[in-house]
Amino acid sequence: MKFGLLKYSRSRNFGDQVQSLAARQYLPEVNEYLDRDYLNEYDSRDAIKLIMNGWYMAETQNWPPSDSILPLLVSFHITHDYDANQKLFSPEALAFYKKHEPIGCRDYYTKQLMENHGIKAFYSGCLTLTLKRSLFNASTPRSDKVYLVDILYKMEGRKINLLRNWKRNWIIEQILPPELLKKAETITQILPKRTSEEEKFKIAETALKKYADARLVITSRIHCALPCIAFGTPVLFIDGGLDENTDTTRLNGIAEYFNSYSIAEVINSYRGFLTEFFTKSKFPNRLNIDWANIPENPSNHLEIAENLRQRCKKFIGK
Repeated sequence: MKFGLLKYSRSRNFGDQVQSLAARQYLPEVNEYLDRDYLNEYDSRDAIKLIMNGWYMAETQNWPPSDSILPLLVSFHITHDYDANQKLFSPEALAFYKKHEPIGCRDYYTKQLMENHGIKAFYSGCLTLTLKRSLFNASTPRSDKVYLVDILYKMEGRKINLLRNWKRNWIIEQILPPELLKKAETITQILPKRTSEEEKFKIAETALKKYADARLVITSRIHCALPCIAFGTPVLFIDGGLDENTDTTRLNGIAEYFNSYSIAEVINSYRGFLTEFFTKSKFPNRLNIDWANIPENPSNHLEIAENLRQRCKKFIGK
């Protein structure tokens, strides 16, 4: 039996590679990398087992996958973008789901979609909750590093906008202590254009090692927060700008695993570019966080994570 792992030629967000690394820990070896958005093109005389966790999909015309793939549909999410929530339920897709049900859904939105179409489904949570700190040679004791990972990234938009970036930076200065901002290292999960598939995985692994070693991580990225939960790394999730259907459907069933803080109050108090430019604001601790005693992560993911481990091991044959 061959074993495959998902790769992502269309994606520049290494959060996708993080999800593949969560799947890789269960494989005895990786024989082939299969592109998530072109799984219909895979053709082989030999069947290949593939853990199909993650986000689906931009190239909706390429669904369902090839019959050469033996899938484990777990931690599976259908995006609200690209009308995937409609196009991934063609007669051919329904036959694919029926063949491989029950479908393990990463969120309650996907679970409801499946059930609305008569497909047996269950809530599985995200496979990144099963990542092990030991896989990344994390140090003991932890380092004193603090990482800021794409905080409020959705406020930047797809194009450069100086006023929007000013507002984003102003908000970050309002919610994080100045001494923390000075010492923290900034990480973005967005990769440079033309980054090779091999390099994408290397960058993701390097970031995961940092998360595993950290004293604290502050982020607005789901696939930074969830690995931190798995590693036992204190993580604060800043919820701001994640109010589109694409985001709310992903968060429904995931946000309960980390300490989340809304910046609605801070946004409402923003007085405009010129006012803030000429005003010296002091740190007001608007999120009411005791920075000397960071709250512990919730532990309500443990049973979900163990169920995922057992399901993956059974599928692979361990």
